[in-house]
Amino acid sequence: MTSQSVSQTTLTKDDRVKVIVIEGDTLIQFKISDAKIILVDVLEKEKLETLVKDYEISDSIKNKSIAIQQSTIKDLEEKSLKQLMVIDNQNDITTNKNEEIIILNDSIKSQKKEIRKQKTLKIIGFTAAVVFPIVVLIIK
Repeated sequence: MTSQSVSQTTLTKDDRVKVIVIEGDTLIQFKISDAKIILVDVLEKEKLETLVKDYEISDSIKNKSIAIQQSTIKDLEEKSLKQLMVIDNQNDITTNKNEEIIILNDSIKSQKKEIRKQKTLKIIGFTAAVVFPIVVLIIK
């Protein structure tokens, strides 16, 4: 390994970057201004990488949220269709009940007519049963 004093050496204008290999270790020397530029780039890349990770997590959460919303919308549409079917069925039931009421009212009216007819015939029959013997007695 090289000491820190070696890595802090200043370079001439002609040697912008100098690579030194010592016992399997590689040491790269360059000017401090170049090091600052590289450090700024590295720090910017690190920030961007964390932003990309954050955006990927946010995107994943939003995709899951959208999927849940789509599922909810689909369920609500199905519920709405079922409710429309129930409303249609209720309307059919109401129509059938109204028809039944009309039929029953007609039946009641015809039965009332028949009852009135039977009462009239009964009165005529009882009257005839009382009056006929009296008329026969009077004629004889």
